[in-house]
Amino acid sequence: MVDKRMNAPVFSSHEIDLAAFRQGVNGKALDDFFAAHLDKIWKAEEGLRTRAANFTEVSKVSEQWEFLKGDYSHFYQCSRALATHLYESTPAGTASAGILLVLVVHETTANRDYLALLKMEPGASNTIWLPQQNAGQLLMEIAVQHLDQTLPESTDKVLKWAVIPHPSRQFNVKLKDAQGGADVANYFIAFLGCTTSLSEDEQSRKLTMLIHEYVQEYLPQVDRAATETLLSTLKEKPVITSEVVVEEIEHSGNFPGFDKELFQKKMAEAQIGDLQISDSAYRNLKVELRLPGNITISGPRGDMERDVQILGDEGDYEIRIKTTTYRRAYV
Repeated sequence: MVDKRMNAPVFSSHEIDLAAFRQGVNGKALDDFFAAHLDKIWKAEEGLRTRAANFTEVSKVSEQWEFLKGDYSHFYQCSRALATHLYESTPAGTASAGILLVLVVHETTANRDYLALLKMEPGASNTIWLPQQNAGQLLMEIAVQHLDQTLPESTDKVLKWAVIPHPSRQFNVKLKDAQGGADVANYFIAFLGCTTSLSEDEQSRKLTMLIHEYVQEYLPQVDRAATETLLSTLKEKPVITSEVVVEEIEHSGNFPGFDKELFQKKMAEAQIGDLQISDSAYRNLKVELRLPGNITISGPRGDMERDVQILGDEGDYEIRIKTTTYRRAYV
């Protein structure tokens, strides 16, 4: 338990080996409980609250994970150290109390171990059940079992969590803090000892804007169609990095006068110098065409490029939409 109203964190008396619960109903209940929570973490899409991050040079969480890997006999010692570190990182008076669950997870498909940290807030729970007679017959009455300290189910929000390393991207950490403001709460970042990356959507949006702005300012002679072709070509790359973008611009031959160093400087200023976008995230970025008269055409980038065609010259455009059906609605 991590609660700043107490003088110190409260520890479990020992580590819990889930293998001891494998038999019977209790084992299945625990397996389902943790599997559901971990599945939500693995599948969580990055955005305002969920981020990829890398450890800084000084990270106690990283140190504990490196110490633990390969020798899990230190697990209880490390979990106590992590709980103490979270307690010390938590500001007094503002942060809510919670249970820190420290899990070592083995993912069989990748044959890889992960460290999962979940801060859960225990809450009251009422279970409605039907009592039985000694012979096992239902009494056909209703009873209520009240529990004051229950862990949240997977359908409830776990407000803070981190998994190390990132399950699907080349980052040290995937984390979430549902209680943060515009940014993930500072104390949870301080606890992890990491710096967060922009989400893939944010990176895609900034990259698209930067390419357009760079061409307009430094390469005004370049045809707009060349820029759109470049943006379309990038979606065929499995992973889009700054190196991939620069290489595609140089090899296309459509951007004479392109200054690699200046472009990379602009990427760094836009916080996308360490760009890393999956092809699916890039394809699914929402694109809008805003027309006079409050008319907006929008959709995922891949669909818009496939089904929406813009013809004409400056000041005289024609937009064609390819579809097999449509529905008219008045709103």
